[in-house]
Amino acid sequence: MTFESVRSKLKCFLIGEGLWDGVLEACDPKRADGEIASHVHDLLETRRLFPRFAGNDVKSAGASERFRLEGNKAFLNRNDLKAIRDYTSAVGHAPTGSEQLALALGNRSAATFAMGEYRHCLKDTELALSMGYPDSLKYKLLDRKGRSLLQLGSCTEAAEALKSALEYLPKAGFSSEKEAKIKDQINRTLFTCGENNIISEKVANNDCKLPTYKVESSKTIESASCLIDINYSSEMGRHIVATRDIEPGDVLAIERPYVSVLLPNSYTTHCFNCKTRCHSLIPCKTCTRVFFCSSDCLTSCSHTSHKVECSLLPALLAMGCNKMELLAVRVLVEVLKQGAQFDKFISNFEEIDKADDVMKGYKDGVYSSGDYASTHHLEGNKLKRKPYDLFSRAIIASCIVEAIDRCTDFFKKCEIDSDKTRLAKAIAGGLTLRYLQSMPCNAHEISEMCITHRTTKTDIESNEIGGAVYPLLSLINHSCDPNVVRHSYCGDAVVLTAIQVIKAGDQIFDNYGYHHAVHSIDERRCHLGSQYYFSCQCIACTNDWPLYNDLPDKVPTYFSGADVSRVEKSSERFVKLLKDILNGDTENKLPLLYEHLSLLHNNINRPWKQYSECQEAIKQCLSLKANHYIIHKT
Repeated sequence: MTFESVRSKLKCFLIGEGLWDGVLEACDPKRADGEIASHVHDLLETRRLFPRFAGNDVKSAGASERFRLEGNKAFLNRNDLKAIRDYTSAVGHAPTGSEQLALALGNRSAATFAMGEYRHCLKDTELALSMGYPDSLKYKLLDRKGRSLLQLGSCTEAAEALKSALEYLPKAGFSSEKEAKIKDQINRTLFTCGENNIISEKVANNDCKLPTYKVESSKTIESASCLIDINYSSEMGRHIVATRDIEPGDVLAIERPYVSVLLPNSYTTHCFNCKTRCHSLIPCKTCTRVFFCSSDCLTSCSHTSHKVECSLLPALLAMGCNKMELLAVRVLVEVLKQGAQFDKFISNFEEIDKADDVMKGYKDGVYSSGDYASTHHLEGNKLKRKPYDLFSRAIIASCIVEAIDRCTDFFKKCEIDSDKTRLAKAIAGGLTLRYLQSMPCNAHEISEMCITHRTTKTDIESNEIGGAVYPLLSLINHSCDPNVVRHSYCGDAVVLTAIQVIKAGDQIFDNYGYHHAVHSIDERRCHLGSQYYFSCQCIACTNDWPLYNDLPDKVPTYFSGADVSRVEKSSERFVKLLKDILNGDTENKLPLLYEHLSLLHNNINRPWKQYSECQEAIKQCLSLKANHYIIHKT
């Protein structure tokens, strides 16, 4: 059963028994999360409404073969990305050390070679060869390995691989005529090894690196530059302000998440641990759906979060867990150290929970994204929620805790006696309910820009690959006219960049997904009110700015003393820049865009369409420096 079906059944029972009103009273927002979660858990338990939790994934040669054949179909149809996903699923389902695993790796290497991803191809060919790849097919794999090494400039190693391919060619069982033809092809490739040509990969995938600050780092915020600080007011709560004048392009923060999760649709293309794209993923040794970019990531994750999630994930996904629920589970697993630190958490809880409004999340005078306290105190708007909302979330929390209990050994260390185990489950339920309130108000997406170069045009699409908890970014308030933008880098890191002139003392504003140029004021207020519990009073809402297509673009209203001539010349240059950017040419464009945006900001009254166009151009250029994946199609 899914969470929705459990909720529906429980509600019907309670209404039928005349208990519904009493249960809603028990879910009063003023009650502690643990009390609400325990009450709902008991209701589900006594009425035996917990789902039948999905069992562990089992590796299967037959399932691996089915995915491999699907991959073959996609590969023959030149749908290389789908082929890679199917072959990766085949890798995940193949029993460890089996021929099916070697075959799946070999097939995947053909798809990555076809895409010009020679490093991924090389990784798979070497792994397949080490796993008993059939002798009758080895010539093909060794030939592919040699050609990959040749493309990467390793000519000596390429020649060795190609010579080995020739040695294995007779084992293929071809007719003498066909064998001679293949031998001739390999020898011609072998001949080019002496030319010592170095040919780089066709595709520069995920070729991004974190930017650096132009100024020194903050001494009081772990993940920020000295350009920003955390302030507090009774009206705004904790929020971020500029400590000095900020220009467009200034990097304000570079933050690693407290936790992050990969979304299921990215399991076969990205590393479950570091969230980077990888087309030569290696599988979890136990489950079938989780993959890693390296043995280091596999080992790291297997000793931490995946130690619990390996056997838990099937149940979570079957119940309907999405990004928010998966993040809540990941926070729980992280803070309790896979169930090993209940006692330590209980002893420290009062100190963590009692922090005053100003110092929430601080440790030794520093706001630390890596310390649990910063995540614990993220706003969940509990007192603004309705009892039914908390009832629904408590059902999810209870089902998650019960799944953890039945599918993992998370609570086994607490089994000194049944009372202690029950206490541990109550604590876990209360914490999970807390996170299920704070995640929708604070979680951020991990994104990747996909750029498809075709013969006639270039398509650019932003894809959500995961979700993360960034305690510093979560303190930034919303505006429908934000003055910063964030991009995902190197997997799950996030970089915050200014896209307006921001004066010292001004507040930093992010956008929570509802922008003045895209959504009407009614849409914005409706969504922001239902998810974040506030009514936006930003300049775009206060002055009811029009949507993008209706933004003024004829004659700007200049400020008194504006440098009109300079603005007009800069605008002419911007029109040419924008055309280049839309055609895919973003090289060295950012400094000119930043200069033009500053000029508009200081001389023209908003709203003004070119201002918005310049911001969007900056965002596009920045996105191509962040997580991105490039595909070349004819």
